[in-house]
Order: sequence, then structure tokens, then C-alpha cells
Amino acid sequence: CARGCDQDVNLIVNDNKIMVLKRGSRRHLAHSMLAAKLLESSSVPVPHVVCGDAKGNSGIAGWGYLVETAACGEEMWLVYGDLSAETREGIWMHLGELMATFHNIKMIGYGDVGFDGKGAHERYPGVPSEDLDGFLKAEVVSLEEMKALKSYLQSEKVIRMNRNVVESVMIHADLEMDNLFVDRKAAKISAIIDWADLQCGPRSEDFARLYCRLHEDPKCWKALLDGYSKLATPPSIKEIELRT
Repeated sequence: CARGCDQDVNLIVNDNKIMVLKRGSRRHLAHSMLAAKLLESSSVPVPHVVCGDAKGNSGIAGWGYLVETAACGEEMWLVYGDLSAETREGIWMHLGELMATFHNIKMIGYGDVGFDGKGAHERYPGVPSEDLDGFLKAEVVSLEEMKALKSYLQSEKVIRMNRNVVESVMIHADLEMDNLFVDRKAAKISAIIDWADLQCGPRSEDFARLYCRLHEDPKCWKALLDGYSKLATPPSIKEIELRT
């Protein structure tokens, strides 16, 4: 049904049940399997992993496989324009509650999660260790934008903030609308999918991505924070803005 640079996704229909077969990078599949395990007894709606082997042979060299239940509801990005303001706010509030739930899961280490379930770094990196030039190769950003980004990430205020990071929690790291399914009648999130980029780090990382989308919609941003505040204290707006 879909194929990207790091995974091949197909729908399987059997006895009126819809399953999803994913073949992809072993690291990404290991992340999805770990997320499903960590959230198995929680209120966070994630696909249930039926079977899989992140390190196994999927028929594609270097790729593993997993089979999981299909997400229920509607893809948020497809229906968002049709939702009322009240429904949108209800959905963002519910997402805030769900984020507070999985952010309550403590992790070991920081950064990318390895096959052992621990972060790649013992301390939070002062500056990003990822190959940012990969974004240039993919033509996601211009050379001028990359220079500005690197300058910002190496600024003293950002390095100082990173040095002070002590918490390490479960981070989705890709809370975009295409990874969220909704129940519009209940105004709730019905599924959070694609945990392939699972990280260990401060909760402000998830908030920063959402802030980019919602800072121009103050009512929905407030709804997200209000939902989160029911269960936990969100990061300060200063930290979120610095990490954005």
C-alpha cells in the first residue's frame, strides 16, 4: 500500500480483520515494537503488535518485519479541515492527556533508542549528534537555512539548556497529523501510530514539534496544554520555544 525509504507497508484483510504488515529498517521496527510493549496496559491507543522480528529476515536485505492491528478512526490530516473548532479543541486536549501518559514512562539514556531499549547517550547531547547535512541532500532545507539552524543549535543559550536536561522520558518524536487518527464524534484521538522515531529525552521535544503547528492557533494550543495539565506539568513555554 505504501513504500518509503525506510519501510514497506501493506494492508492484509483476513476474516474481516485488517492487519498491517510492515517491512522496514530494523531499528525503526524495534522502536515500534518497544512502544507497543511499553504502552500495552496504558490508556494510549496504539496498534497492537501481533508478531514480528525486528532483527529477522523480511525478504528485503537488512529489513525486519512486524504485523500489527490497523488503527481505527479517521486520519487526522484528511478530515481536519472539516472539523468544528470545538471538535478540534477536544481532540488536542485529549492528545495532551495521552502525551502526559506516555511521558510518565521513564527511560534510560538519551537520544535514539537502541535494541536494548536504552538511549544512545548517557547524557543529553549539548548539540545534536545527527547528520543534519542529510536534510540538505534530501533538499528539505536550503544551504542558508541549514547554516542558520546550525548556528542556533550551537548558540550558548541552547547548549546551556541542553546541559541542564536531567529527565529522560518516552518521546514519540513525530506527532504529525498523519500519525494521528481521530474519532470526530467523541472529539478524541483514536490511535497514535508510527513510533519508528522513538526517543529518550525531555518532554519538551514532543511539545516543540506541536508548537510549530499550533502557535498560530492559541485556542488549540491552550487545549493541548490544558489536557496535559490534568495529569502532569507541561514544560515552560520558554523551553518549548528554545527547542523549537
